[in-house]
Amino acid sequence: MPKTKFMTYTSEDSLRTNVVQSIFEDKNGFLWFGTWQGLCIFDGKDFVDARLKVTWTN
Repeated sequence: MPKTKFMTYTSEDSLRTNVVQSIFEDKNGFLWFGTWQGLCIFDGKDFVDARLKVTWTN
């Protein structure tokens, strides 16, 4: 039976906050972390801030 490996990531690793409400793995293997501070994408090495920049136009 393969051993399960767990890693711990914090805001020091560029995660938006130390509290995560949801985690989703997409079809490409990226992990999406939902927090009260925003959304982050993890590619297995780095976290990317996934907040959308919204521009309102009339």
